[in-house]
Amino acid sequence: MRIRKAEESDFKIIDRLSNELGYKKQTKDMVDTRLKSILKSPVDNLFVYEDLDKVKGWIHVFIANRVASESFVEIGGLVVDSTARREGIGKSLVEFATQWARNNNYEIRVRCNTQREETHVFYEALSFVNKKTQTVFQIDF
Repeated sequence: MRIRKAEESDFKIIDRLSNELGYKKQTKDMVDTRLKSILKSPVDNLFVYEDLDKVKGWIHVFIANRVASESFVEIGGLVVDSTARREGIGKSLVEFATQWARNNNYEIRVRCNTQREETHVFYEALSFVNKKTQTVFQIDF
């Protein structure tokens, strides 16, 4: 088992895993463009959990810079293969990301949909504390 930075050769499995959580299916070009942008970004990191040369999960973290408060690392996404859940892969990825944030002198945060109560329990078990509840507003174009 190892956790490493994602590479372009991982794009297909990252996309497949993302679809398992119900994220909107996207074209290969859309996935490639988005992932290439993340890999080139100085504030984004995408790590994969690999076991026996098979990617079984991924975590995306990014540095969130703010004008009025300290910068922090945020978990932008976490997915574990449905056939490998409850094996500690998600925990390992979060612990890896947490250590990466700590090594770079950032606190780490994650946002969860209020309806995903099982996810709340997961993060609370990893010592995350609910700091606030927000409402997200969006303009659709």
